[in-house]
Amino acid sequence: LASATCLTTLAQTVKDEIVPKTLPFIQNHIRNKEWRLREAATMAFGCILDGPDKEKLQPLVSQAFPVILNHVKDQNDVVKDTAAWTVGRICELHPEVIGPKMLRPLMETLVQGLTYTPKVASNVCWAIHNLAEAVEVEDEQPTSPLSPYFQGLVKALLDAASREDSDEANLLSSSYECINVLIKSAAKDNVPTVKALIPEIGNRLHNSLRASQGNNANGSSSIHLNIQALLCGNLQTCIQKLSLNDLGPMMDSFMHCFLAVLKSASSECHEEALLGIDAVVMKTGEGCMKYMQAFSPLLFKALSNVLETRVCAIAVGVAGDIARVLKVKIGPICDNLVKHFLRNLQHPDLLRTVKPRVTTAIGDLALAIGGKFERYLQHVMGMLCQMGQTTFDDGDEDDFEFLDSLRESILATYTGILQGLNEDKREQAFLPYVNHVFKIVELVANDKNSVKSVLDGAIGVVGDIAQCFGAKVRQQLSHPAIETIIQRGKSHSDTKVKDSAQWASEQCRAAMR
Repeated sequence: LASATCLTTLAQTVKDEIVPKTLPFIQNHIRNKEWRLREAATMAFGCILDGPDKEKLQPLVSQAFPVILNHVKDQNDVVKDTAAWTVGRICELHPEVIGPKMLRPLMETLVQGLTYTPKVASNVCWAIHNLAEAVEVEDEQPTSPLSPYFQGLVKALLDAASREDSDEANLLSSSYECINVLIKSAAKDNVPTVKALIPEIGNRLHNSLRASQGNNANGSSSIHLNIQALLCGNLQTCIQKLSLNDLGPMMDSFMHCFLAVLKSASSECHEEALLGIDAVVMKTGEGCMKYMQAFSPLLFKALSNVLETRVCAIAVGVAGDIARVLKVKIGPICDNLVKHFLRNLQHPDLLRTVKPRVTTAIGDLALAIGGKFERYLQHVMGMLCQMGQTTFDDGDEDDFEFLDSLRESILATYTGILQGLNEDKREQAFLPYVNHVFKIVELVANDKNSVKSVLDGAIGVVGDIAQCFGAKVRQQLSHPAIETIIQRGKSHSDTKVKDSAQWASEQCRAAMR
């Protein structure tokens, strides 16, 4: 393993020069009767695939590929394992050598390889994963090179995940994750197979939930929790892939599964279940309203789970998406959402990188409910104004990256609040906070290292305020920082920022008349 790592690094460093140094060894031993030499040559070939010029290497890969593929069926398990890994490298780095003539024997070998030892089968999963990612399928594309093999691959992967030894060599996770990639790359002619797959995944999830409830006292429960997370991921991918017409009444059963998983004790399961629910929300739109009574208590629980950073962050994203699709219909849970958002922004145990997401979700909510957000304005604006003054005198790269993210989210949220209020003719409620908003604009104007998105956000807020309030904010618009930030935008290399600055400049001139 150490020598393989060294050779891989050398290939990436010296590039083309590695080929003549290693090729004689590979050619002399790739078919050697001694399995150790045969395996070493196969490993060496896999190691030099990344680094040398692809066009120069392609003829060699084409020539060696049938030999290496045959090694996947070698009598020796070590050779099988290395050959499967090398095939995976070829699928990842040189998929163009796999033409129509080689695709069928490749598929047959990979399906057979999924029945070998867990280590070999796991590498086979990786090869299928890489090959599926290499196949570019556009929306509504009628077919793809993998279409004829899709059903057989999925069945073989489901069988691999069901093996008694699937907990070895990460085979369980590799199998289900590979199915995800296949679904994502599926063409239109594979849609019936994807639809037919859903009941099987649902049954496996139900069985695992039932089994884990009976095994909470012993170690096997952790295996079931892992299975549940993976199966939730499969269902999520199916939802994203298929149309609402294709999914039809299955949405109710999806939500039933996801809600059941959310009630389990595993944070990893919660992540995948929340992502699955988010897929349902985005697919059904306003139709997701019927699930809110059952889901909202679990959403609030996830938002409160500040020690599980990913769970909390995903829950914040789901809440923002719900606001965007439900708009004013989100009213019944608004008070609770805002309470949890504000609590999270103040919580010392919540990782700071989540707080910009919370801020953005507040902006989504404000834009969704329009004038009804006025009732939360005092508390929210006070929090945003306080956060907007965050600076680092002697920060590191992570500090300044966080600062950019925080400022971008605050500026976007100011815009969302103002636009939402304006749509319902309630923009005057925002006027008392204009001075606070311009404080963060001034910080951005004076920070020459502000990234493009932050600069664009600040310019946009200035333009929105000038457009909404006109002469009422003439004094604030005359501050030198406003002219500074607009001029920085006009001279920026990005066309979008230039256009924003030009528009904001016009709004400011109109307000100053």
